[in-house]
Amino acid sequence: MKKLYLGLDIGGQSIKGIALDGEGRVAGEYSAQTPGPQGTEAVLSAIEAGIEGLGSHGTVVSVGVGTPGGVDKEGRVVGMSANIPGWFGTALGERILRMAKGAPTVVRNDGNIAAYAEWAVRRDQSKILLFVGLGTGIGGGYVIDGEILGGRNDRALEIGHCIVEPAGRRCVCGVEGCAWTSP
Repeated sequence: MKKLYLGLDIGGQSIKGIALDGEGRVAGEYSAQTPGPQGTEAVLSAIEAGIEGLGSHGTVVSVGVGTPGGVDKEGRVVGMSANIPGWFGTALGERILRMAKGAPTVVRNDGNIAAYAEWAVRRDQSKILLFVGLGTGIGGGYVIDGEILGGRNDRALEIGHCIVEPAGRRCVCGVEGCAWTSP
């Protein structure tokens, strides 16, 4: 059985996954609509289906996951997600570790993990990389010398939560005028 390295991106609209072999070749891909309105357990079931499907191509040796919101050192979601009710407080790292049958698992903010992935595949190995992601939300990540500058709870570049319109619409985070709420 070949060794597989899995990557998952949990987004507001979709969950996407990829399995790479030891040579960096694509061994499998996964995509599903994020069942966010159905709640946390439905989202976790979709993630588990992805891990099982991707893992069927070999032996899973590690899993990297990007998720909306902040993530603490234990892999617990500590930021709000407008598209996944109840996501706050989910022990995502622990749940994915079980789904992946104990394979080492890393869970980070989606913007940070995207920034690191982009940095890692660049041939020039730039010292500094800034990533801005536009999807269901607005996020980003910053990498210096191969280290993610995640800040407290991995939320340093949650660009969607920068105030751009004081006294604007109220965001799911409770603040008025976040970029995420602006038309």
